[in-house]
Amino acid sequence: MCASAKTCCCCSIPCWPKPRPAVGRRDVNLDPDLQAACARAAQALLDRLEDARAVVVATEDGFDVACAARQGVEAARLAAMTSSITAIGEVASREADMGAVTSFVVDAQAGYLVLRPCRRGGVRLVLAALTHRQVLLGLVLHAVAEAARGLEA
Repeated sequence: MCASAKTCCCCSIPCWPKPRPAVGRRDVNLDPDLQAACARAAQALLDRLEDARAVVVATEDGFDVACAARQGVEAARLAAMTSSITAIGEVASREADMGAVTSFVVDAQAGYLVLRPCRRGGVRLVLAALTHRQVLLGLVLHAVAEAARGLEA
């Protein structure tokens, strides 16, 4: 399969199916106050980070709780990815006897994805900031950490 093609190289079937919306899960079990706090935190972090494309707050099982974006970003898809990355990172950290994970960074050609697990009201969350490449990574790490601490308060 070619990463730049819209269909599989060998069978002309679309490689990337259209994303399906989350099936009502977001509102079923989450407190409206939690959703509001997450929305405020996401927007505040996006406002603080000039070079951020989007900020998503997701549940640990990969459902988006809140999203603030400057560019079209599929919050549900990003939330699902953050869940997977967080789970793999936590296993790697545990197996390497590194202690509890504080954050994850995906360093790519076009930018960074910075993830930070946090908790609010007994709900495990992941705060994710998607940025352009020219951002100062240390600033993003610090801002994401502060936003996560704010959510936990």
